[in-house]
Amino acid sequence: MNKRKLYIGAATIGELEVIEEISNDEVFLKSLNKPKIDTYSITFDYLIQCGVDKVVTEDFENFISSEENPQIFNFLKNKTSKISSNKIDESREAIERIFKYYLPEGYNSNEKYDSIWYIQNLLESLVIAANTNTSVFKNMRSVTSNLEKAKDVLPLELYKPIHFLINSIKQDTVDLPFIGQSLEKRNLDRFNEIFESKTFEEYKLSHSILDTQNEKKNSAISNIQRNSVDLYRKNKDFLNIRKGIITTLSITPKIIDASLGKIPGSIADLAVKFLTSLIEIQKRVIIYDQEPLYDDLFRNRILIPLKKQLQEEELRKNK
Repeated sequence: MNKRKLYIGAATIGELEVIEEISNDEVFLKSLNKPKIDTYSITFDYLIQCGVDKVVTEDFENFISSEENPQIFNFLKNKTSKISSNKIDESREAIERIFKYYLPEGYNSNEKYDSIWYIQNLLESLVIAANTNTSVFKNMRSVTSNLEKAKDVLPLELYKPIHFLINSIKQDTVDLPFIGQSLEKRNLDRFNEIFESKTFEEYKLSHSILDTQNEKKNSAISNIQRNSVDLYRKNKDFLNIRKGIITTLSITPKIIDASLGKIPGSIADLAVKFLTSLIEIQKRVIIYDQEPLYDDLFRNRILIPLKKQLQEEELRKNK
């Protein structure tokens, strides 16, 4: 079986760093009696949940830079690799030239166009996935919430095809396994045992089947669900299970024509080239949605309890 890889871009790493910084704020932790987030466990969760062999990123040094625990650090380093900067640059150029053609110079540093960043970054990630044969890890909620805002600043001839392309991305909610405890040196061997097990190999294979367009999506998703539950049941001592979101984009000639066909050929040709390559090899783009992780790390862990605590304090004051 081909090695499955998950692309985590610099923008996503930046978002996770912000979440980690806020979620590990000493004032919040003390007030809510919460432990610190184990960033190593989060990274290993990507490998488990998404059924991949490796995480690939261009921001390699920032992604794994801590050596607080050398054994875990070295193990993770072997599961992470740096992606070709040439492929990243040409993938970004494919999308950037489209936005530069329609928007005024300096738009990317103008607050008026802040919503565009989320849309452009998603499209770049789709092209990177096509260009590097990887799946993607993104926060799709931030994309959809900014798509409506982008309508106010994008010309209609660009907004409509982008809207069509993003709406062509289909979402499924699936139970996915994750590490239910902090990862420490003493249980690293247990993680490796799971990672190299036949059950995990079958779980990865079910994700690989979803990669291919010649397999019916609903059947592939059901297969992932079955193998996810099986992996969890056989490793209850180490894994837990939660709702995850898998979004898929099946590129077809119709989608390319509707989303890029009206854009001048000299501007869109590079993006068309990369996305068309997916049709030739019958491959879907798979996006593992960051939203449930965000909710676990920040919304459910910090934001909701903090709001509840503030409301209770307010009630006590008004008594």
